Amino acid sequence: MPKGLIALLGGLAVLMLATLGLVLAMATGVFTPPGMTPEQPAESQQEPGEPDLEQARYVELEQPLTVNLDGDGPAQYLEAEVEIAAASHAVTEAIETHQAAIRDELMLFLADQSFATLNSAEQRDDLREEALERVNTILNEHGVEEPATGLYFTRLVMQ
Repeated sequence: MPKGLIALLGGLAVLMLATLGLVLAMATGVFTPPGMTPEQPAESQQEPGEPDLEQARYVELEQPLTVNLDGDGPAQYLEAEVEIAAASHAVTEAIETHQAAIRDELMLFLADQSFATLNSAEQRDDLREEALERVNTILNEHGVEEPATGLYFTRLVMQ
């Protein structure tokens, strides 16, 4: 065999091995696109006692809350689906355990509202904050020291 042919075959073999190595490296994840590598937990910059929203767990109240609205207005009743956020499993268990008391308190609170109160986004935000305070009062009355971290109306219908 001529020396030129041997050199050419040797060069092709090296090129094929390099290509195969590159393909295998990519297939095994050595070359991973940015953002696809497992992230290390960042140093926590939240204040002590501040809820960790990345760890939030949600509890959906089992059935919608349906109440008659207070006062005269174009809407006479309200139906609300509610989810409550908590930062720990202990609080979610407490919410589930005391769901009857929480539902009762929220129904009494919502029944005191009027169409005018619920008609603006700002007033609904105030309503949500007050409802969360009431949920935390119920939890506190039942010996739960850690508060729920959020309350969300996932559906709000007035008719």
